[in-house]
Amino acid sequence: IDVQDIADQLHLNRSYLSRIFRENTSISIQSYLTNTRLQAARSLILQKYTIAQAGAMVGYSDIASFSRAFKNYYRVSPKQYLRLDMAQKEGKDITT
Repeated sequence: IDVQDIADQLHLNRSYLSRIFRENTSISIQSYLTNTRLQAARSLILQKYTIAQAGAMVGYSDIASFSRAFKNYYRVSPKQYLRLDMAQKEGKDITT
């Protein structure tokens, strides 16, 4: 789903939808969609889907784009995120 899909469903102009969304939320609708996708992907990764599967399931057509967006949002790659989560669950010290 993208901004144009939402605008079409609501019978609104894309620019108008983007403007009123930002005015009411202080975030762009595109950022909101990206954040929502990445949060869903994080959840899927933690549910043991592969990184490629999680990326595809939330709408990324290639793993490189997904990994780049994930790292930009979470400040670690999906693989690092999974490793950190596993280490935390095992009670390992990940700072050394």
